[in-house]
Amino acid sequence: MNSRLDMSVSTVYRCFYSGIIKAVRIRRKTLVRREDLDKYFEDAGPYRKRSYKRKKEQEYYTLQEIMDKYKIGRKAVWGRCDRLGIPKVYEGRNTFYSKKLIDANFSELLDVIDIDNYYTLSQIMEMYNMTQGAALCFVKYHAVPRVKRNGRSYYSKVHIDCIKHKTDEIDPDWYSYEEAMQKYGITKDQVSYTLKTYSIKTEKRGKFTMIYRTDFDNIMHQRLQNSTPLIKSNGDEKVVFTAKQQEKICPATPEGYYSTDEVAEMFKISIKHAGVITRENNIPKIALKGFNFYEKGSIDLLYNKKNKYAEITDWITPEEMRTTFKMTADGVRSFIHRHKIPAKVEYGSTYYSKQHIEEIKNGYFVGRDRYYSVEEATKKYNLTNSLVFYYVNHYKLTRVKKQKFIFFRKEEFDRLMEKRFSEDLFSTANCLGQSAQD
Repeated sequence: MNSRLDMSVSTVYRCFYSGIIKAVRIRRKTLVRREDLDKYFEDAGPYRKRSYKRKKEQEYYTLQEIMDKYKIGRKAVWGRCDRLGIPKVYEGRNTFYSKKLIDANFSELLDVIDIDNYYTLSQIMEMYNMTQGAALCFVKYHAVPRVKRNGRSYYSKVHIDCIKHKTDEIDPDWYSYEEAMQKYGITKDQVSYTLKTYSIKTEKRGKFTMIYRTDFDNIMHQRLQNSTPLIKSNGDEKVVFTAKQQEKICPATPEGYYSTDEVAEMFKISIKHAGVITRENNIPKIALKGFNFYEKGSIDLLYNKKNKYAEITDWITPEEMRTTFKMTADGVRSFIHRHKIPAKVEYGSTYYSKQHIEEIKNGYFVGRDRYYSVEEATKKYNLTNSLVFYYVNHYKLTRVKKQKFIFFRKEEFDRLMEKRFSEDLFSTANCLGQSAQD
């Protein structure tokens, strides 16, 4: 049927979908009655000429006409029209633009420019020894005015020369940065440091800082007397100045705050470490004349948290532990970790609680006062160590072993000793009585 209507298959199917021509689908075939096809032509309305959006041919430009007239490329036309909001008119596959709007917004492209007042990008690269990327960044950063002609960009010479301060005139009373650097053979950073540290009169001219010659020469004369020359590996000589000693005076500590020195003294740490722990714990602070002050309430809370062993007064260092208790460095670390000995750090040195160490070394435990050690039992009852061990093992007294020490219940041992003492007296009396009879 498409050959009968001289239309493509897609167009015919669109007629089916829209209901213009009635059709039915049976077993993969689409059938149309001849009567419906004839009716399609019989019921058609009068033929109308296609209406164009362009009312008059002379009121619009084609894209090619704009490109030819204004000597610009296709993308340049699209970009400028989008940026300026110039509407497009479509006719089939062709695009048209309002001639009035195009002439109003593109007329500047026909103006003749004086090339002597502009630099090309290649000229900028050559004059200032720049790469293409650096030159593009330079003109974009400083917003240098630009014009385009025949696909080439031209940049305002006046603006670039002003930015680069390109002039041959020398001010007798003022130095520019470049002049000061060249005269004294110093770097830009050294010039900036000198201006910041010493009282030298300066003046702002546009984006440039001018330096008063008399002041700068006097200061540089003093600094050069205290400088030392440094020879680089390539043979060049570099001037090394002695930095000016600047004494900073700390202002009075505001109410409700601690100074950094007070925090360092409180925690027994260095000033640098004081800054570290306050940052780690997000302590609120204020800065006055370059000095930091920390909120007193937050510092007190942090101090109470870190100083939980304030009641311990006797401390010992790891070196003293190795000497006193005949321990190795690994043995000290293992002992401290195993028994959870309280520790603190002051000015980078570690200290351990001597009291806790001695208690563990001497076998201290809860309820120690209810137990004898072997040494205590021998002294009290005038016994030998072997005899004490015999009584403890033979009578199975309650005992506790701590480290290398053995402790046994005082009550049980005292009862045993009382019983043994009574038996000894009785046997002694019998022996005396028997001797008297004999």
